[in-house]
Amino acid sequence: TVFGLAYDATEREVHLLFSNCTGYIRNIVVPGKTSSQKPYAFVQFGHQQEAMAAMESRQGTTWDVGLPAVAIEVARRDIPVTFVPRQQEPAPVQWGPPQQHYEQHY
Repeated sequence: TVFGLAYDATEREVHLLFSNCTGYIRNIVVPGKTSSQKPYAFVQFGHQQEAMAAMESRQGTTWDVGLPAVAIEVARRDIPVTFVPRQQEPAPVQWGPPQQHYEQHY
């Protein structure tokens, strides 16, 4: 798990950070629960040893001069195949009659 990302961090940026690491599979950026919380990312590797090597090599990386460094921790499990970050979840289905809008012409 990667913490300390910029508020506007993207999966592409995290991909660029880890894609040269042996065993890299994918990443998912999860937005913070509120607008004041920074996003974090899950990064998946083929084997635990590869994840550890990537963590050691990328620990303390900064995105821009003057910004805090990222903090990386080993996650307890792989990213589930069906995982969807909270702000990307589909909106709940609204049941009921469709809303109709009428225009008046004079």
